[in-house]
Amino acid sequence: MGIFKKNKNKEDKPEKEKKKFKDTGIGKFLKEKAPNILGGALELVGDITGREVLENIGKKIKGSNELSEVDKEQALKLLEADLEYAKLENEDRQRASDMYVSKSHTKADEIADLIIRWNLPIIFLLVAGEVAVILLVTNTALLAVISSVFGSILTALINERLTVIQFFFGSSLGSKAKQEHIQHSKEKLLP
Repeated sequence: MGIFKKNKNKEDKPEKEKKKFKDTGIGKFLKEKAPNILGGALELVGDITGREVLENIGKKIKGSNELSEVDKEQALKLLEADLEYAKLENEDRQRASDMYVSKSHTKADEIADLIIRWNLPIIFLLVAGEVAVILLVTNTALLAVISSVFGSILTALINERLTVIQFFFGSSLGSKAKQEHIQHSKEKLLP
């Protein structure tokens, strides 16, 4: 096996960019029709779109005096669509995780091992090459083109390395802090 082993801890997995609650169908609807239904917490909810939070919002919609029956029906339809979207996102993440564990982890580990082993030395060589080009080339148009190519390749290599690190070791300390904030906010919203 390669130098990396997949960490089973859910908090350490990089997460796909989630839709913020205020950008969901129900979030937009509530912001326009019943901004007080969440007790002014629409911005606090942020990107929490977990099933239990959405279900709790459904209870608040059903018990709301702020919405007409027609608006309640429409809000519940939007909420159901957002619940289905959250379910599909979770299933997609689970399939990717299962596929990694069952089929591709050996090859993925080999690729990650090569990226981590060779990526940084190649980056240093490219930086040295760019410095040499800057010192040796006098034609500014040619220098601009060469520097642009070097810059594009360096950006791609750095992003490749960061992607591997984030996949195996978690996206960042900031992401963990954000996750703790989301969990704390979620606990406030649940009955």
